Amino acid sequence: MAEVLARWLKIVLDVLIGDTQCVFIAGRQITDGILAENEIIYSMFEVSSESVVVVLMLDFSKAYDCVRWEILMMVLEKLGFSRLSRRWIWACVSSASISVLVNGSPTTEFRIRRGL
Repeated sequence: MAEVLARWLKIVLDVLIGDTQCVFIAGRQITDGILAENEIIYSMFEVSSESVVVVLMLDFSKAYDCVRWEILMMVLEKLGFSRLSRRWIWACVSSASISVLVNGSPTTEFRIRRGL
């Protein structure tokens, strides 16, 4: 099921994810975001030398580790995902288990409660 869902999402994600998003899309690289950021800042200073410019940088590294599944499901519903496709996604994220390598040896698997 996960493989079928991954293939389907590969098609859908290109439509859902904006041009400024630089990960999860084939052909885009994380460095593309830095280039876009520089262009935006440069254009802000071109507009007017008397304008006040505020730049807010947020570090979203590993933000996918903090995703609440209930919120993910609500967002998918608002984006128009069918009930069946949301159930498939729910089954994939909620049934996942992981283990951690400690000194090269995996620990006992445990279920995760959030994140992708």
